[in-house]
Amino acid sequence: MNRRNFLAAAVASAAAAGLSACATLERMGGGARAAVQYATLRYLGDDSLRAERARHVLVEIRPVATGETTLEALAQAVEDAIPWDDLDLADATLLAELLGALRAELESRIGDGLLDPDDVERVERVIDWIDDAAARVEARG
Repeated sequence: MNRRNFLAAAVASAAAAGLSACATLERMGGGARAAVQYATLRYLGDDSLRAERARHVLVEIRPVATGETTLEALAQAVEDAIPWDDLDLADATLLAELLGALRAELESRIGDGLLDPDDVERVERVIDWIDDAAARVEARG
């Protein structure tokens, strides 16, 4: 898999992982932000091009994650951001399984209707944290 495709898959995975943490954000306080940003910074390293691409993927996901949205719409936006045809079979299988498990967990927690305003705010916050970390890498480049 080339670097661009790996980036899209990794960002989508990070976003998915961030979504799974949404339910615990309030209990963790600043620890959730640190964990999300640390994971993002570890992945991006000092690569400003990788950070720029990560932010581009977030631009695709963010409009769906703001305002009235459903878990289905969010899941679709994440899946649409992944260049599935460019992934090798092992990576595509692993990512599909991860997203499927995440979706099932979230459906059991919040259902399939509109996300309540608190859930939307948590999702937006996680996206902001990822974006902030990527912007810092981009600025250093």
